[in-house]
Amino acid sequence: MLPADPQWREPLVRLGFLFTPVEGDDLHGEPDASAALVGGLGLAPEGERLVRHAPLDPVEEDALSYVSRLAGVPVRARGPSRVGGRVGRPEKAYHRSMQPNVHGLFPVGAAGGPTRSLPEAARRTMREGVRVDLGVRNCPACGRTTVWTRCPCGRHTEPTGHTVAEPLPVARLWSDAVDRLHLSQPPVVKGVKGLTSPGKVPEPIEKGILRASHAISVYQDGTARFDLTDLPLTHFRPAEIGTDIATLHRLGYTRDWSGSPLTEAEQLVELLPQDLIVSRSCGVYLTRLAQFVDDELVRLYEVEPYYRADRPEGLVGQLVVALAPNTSGGVTGRLIGFTNAEACFAHPVFHAAKRRNCDGDEDSVTLLLDALLNFSRSYLPESRGALMDKPLVLTTRLETTEVDKEAHNVDVSNRYPLAFYRAASERKNPKEVEPLLDLVGHRLGSSRSLCAYGFTHDTHRIAGGPSRSAYREGRSMAELVERSVVLAAQIRAVDLAESVTLLLNAHFLPDVMGNLRSYGTQKFRCKVCETTYRRPPLSGRCDANRPGGRCEGELLSTVYEASVRKYLLLAQRLAAMEGITPYVRKRIQLLADSIATLFPGSTAQTTLDRFQREGTASATGATGPSTPGPDDLAVAVDPDSGTSK
Repeated sequence: MLPADPQWREPLVRLGFLFTPVEGDDLHGEPDASAALVGGLGLAPEGERLVRHAPLDPVEEDALSYVSRLAGVPVRARGPSRVGGRVGRPEKAYHRSMQPNVHGLFPVGAAGGPTRSLPEAARRTMREGVRVDLGVRNCPACGRTTVWTRCPCGRHTEPTGHTVAEPLPVARLWSDAVDRLHLSQPPVVKGVKGLTSPGKVPEPIEKGILRASHAISVYQDGTARFDLTDLPLTHFRPAEIGTDIATLHRLGYTRDWSGSPLTEAEQLVELLPQDLIVSRSCGVYLTRLAQFVDDELVRLYEVEPYYRADRPEGLVGQLVVALAPNTSGGVTGRLIGFTNAEACFAHPVFHAAKRRNCDGDEDSVTLLLDALLNFSRSYLPESRGALMDKPLVLTTRLETTEVDKEAHNVDVSNRYPLAFYRAASERKNPKEVEPLLDLVGHRLGSSRSLCAYGFTHDTHRIAGGPSRSAYREGRSMAELVERSVVLAAQIRAVDLAESVTLLLNAHFLPDVMGNLRSYGTQKFRCKVCETTYRRPPLSGRCDANRPGGRCEGELLSTVYEASVRKYLLLAQRLAAMEGITPYVRKRIQLLADSIATLFPGSTAQTTLDRFQREGTASATGATGPSTPGPDDLAVAVDPDSGTSK
């Protein structure tokens, strides 16, 4: 029993002493839970009292040696070595779309407006068509020249290497495509302004219409993608992925990881090396993609549908292609279930085959048939960067000998020998300890290189934690920063002033300076014809030539004042916190002065006399209300409660 004195309470909390308040505001310790702490102080419980059984003197210089003497047993450091790290990004599970969103790689030029709408381009150019650059192709059968990949005679055309600028009859092509697809109410379809590939090959307009009908976005290569965070996984329970036992039997999962027949949803099963478990949101999007592919097969290619899926569970067992952004090769995988986590669970060697090291990288998946039907290198520019993240080649079988060596270091032991812990306490070189562990690299060339993986710690649910971090809950940046500051104030290991200084120097200051620079070097865009100007005409109107005369369209900014000021006020609030250096505060003040000069409070024109009068009033101190500075916008954080004031 201890008195409820704050002088005692805080050290006890830091030491991990478990207690409960009792009558009289005393603190009653939990004997069993606190035995390790009490013993390390040289005390032992006798009834309701603590009795000293080891003298305090002499006091050794080494704290662990001192505690070991008091406890009567060797006490080792809780963490002999500590590794620091930072979280680089939150989790992600979202479909990929270009900016602005695109449904089909079909050119509409400036006729589609800012949204590059195909129906709008068809309406505007019913007579003259849209003038765009297209590649000239030749039919090897009849010798006819065309810009399309298929000749009217039915043969596939071949590129000639030449391009031509000619009017594209968008209105007629749109009308014919809608009739061919038997659509009574066509959707709003968004195309591209122009084609970037050397051959200038447009995608069939029907594909864009069908994608828009199923709310599917297209990527640069003609495929649809869904981006997910990579997470390695070696074992799962059927209950975790929502797949029934009968379906798992059909997929080859007939026994659990210990060899017993698979009959229950809570049995632990080893994941096959090319099987994937993706987020449920990914399953919903891939279902729409499967419906688009089926529509494409039926309405465009006049064959039978393939997937026939009306919900995500209908895609279990189907093949997908997984791609990493920094390679040009995809890896074939199989969907076996879905999770509430916004991630893609897969075998560590599967992630390594994509040239990923399983540390939270982001990759994409798409249905295999979408890649086979709709991918074309003809849509891509010739630059090396344009070929990255494209399925130019496809890996159909995993080989541990052909992946990065990082995957060979994956530990698949069921338990660690005592010699391993002793070697760790002696800080031996990892190479000396490696033979004690069961690593993937030790199994290369054997039948167990991809299977029979062990583990030392089980988990009840692979998606048991928060499925979505607070960073992605749609809150404002000011609220996110405030919550982070409150959390940092509650963690004793964090220097709050240093943490805020890093946030200012690494994020907010570069952002404000970059936006300020972008505003001063921005281009101006014509609202009508999309012509851009580095230096706009003095008339303030577009002077581009169009059929019938000059455009005379309104010119719009591409960078606005709001984007420049976006984080300034928040940076001023953070800089006003206690412990922020004067240097950082001065940098923010100089930026604020620059922005105030660039965007004065009043934009009305003035005469020279009025300007002189205002300058005289300013010099004598007769000024109006000023913009709040950092001292007026301070954020105080109570270190005890962690609340902001």
